[in-house]
Amino acid sequence: MTTTLEDGLPETTEEMRQCLHKLTIEQKIHLAHQTLLPYPYFHQIFDSIDECRRINPFREEPECVFVGGETNAGKTTIAKEYVAKYPREDLETRTRIPVIHIRVYSPPSSTTLCKQTLYAISTTTDLRGPTDRHTANLVALLHDVKNEVIIFDEVQEFHHNKRVETSLVLASWIKDLSGLAHVTIVLMGMPKAETLFSLNEQLSRRFPRRIRIQPFKYDTADAQKEFDTLLTDAEFAMPLEYPLHIDSPNIAPRIYYASNGCIGFASDLIRGATIRGLERGDRQLSTDLLSQSFEENIREHFQSKVNPFKRKTLSPEQALELIATEKRKSDDKKKEGKNELV
Repeated sequence: MTTTLEDGLPETTEEMRQCLHKLTIEQKIHLAHQTLLPYPYFHQIFDSIDECRRINPFREEPECVFVGGETNAGKTTIAKEYVAKYPREDLETRTRIPVIHIRVYSPPSSTTLCKQTLYAISTTTDLRGPTDRHTANLVALLHDVKNEVIIFDEVQEFHHNKRVETSLVLASWIKDLSGLAHVTIVLMGMPKAETLFSLNEQLSRRFPRRIRIQPFKYDTADAQKEFDTLLTDAEFAMPLEYPLHIDSPNIAPRIYYASNGCIGFASDLIRGATIRGLERGDRQLSTDLLSQSFEENIREHFQSKVNPFKRKTLSPEQALELIATEKRKSDDKKKEGKNELV
């Protein structure tokens, strides 16, 4: 587990633990903000993209990757970490940009995506004129900067287009860009974004690698052990002197319920509690800090959830039952809304 930090601060969890007593509160808070907590799908996604990068120069048509997952599944974090692995190089004679990360905004179109990608390469690019001209310029620039991977993030926005024609054009443009530039394109978004492939059979063939990030399960002893191990690693990575042992039977089910088993929400919860603890001089986590972090970092996403850290106990079975009940109520509410529209 590594940390992207300024010079002078530890770069690994092990180094941090060894010099923790020498760090100031400000340095510890900086560490808590910057430390990347363990994401189980990192290696699978990184390896899949890297394999495409290696084989695509020898393929007639490049292979591409789709990564799907619900909100806070870790998609954007993975994208940013992949960019950090292959950073931009601005040299005296040339610029090299092996990986480009583009955030898709609503409403998307082939023109806006093309212009965003051009701007990511050079802020001085002339963005006037038709999309065809921009696409030709983009392909030339991608070759100039030795680009190998373009990540389009939040592509569920494609699904929000009310006009099917616009989505068809988007699908066709992405397919054409991958072929013309011969680069690996990675699409990241909510699961419903995968419907884009039904609009263009050729695009679908370009994306044989489809990784679906799933929340942790918690319905068996092995599943609980896997989630608890994640919590152990996460707590060890945080710059606090003493462990609360958040993987314990009294704490772990509450974190599972609070996060719905989603790594992103669990990370936000633990990181937020750590920072609040450091700010008030605490040397370890507590249920009080976790309760505060739940209200500050999780509540806005799950309005109907009870704060599990205000309960004395919560078993794995109770956590799963509460999550299932909340999902049923949410689904019923969505159905009622659709019926009203009809």
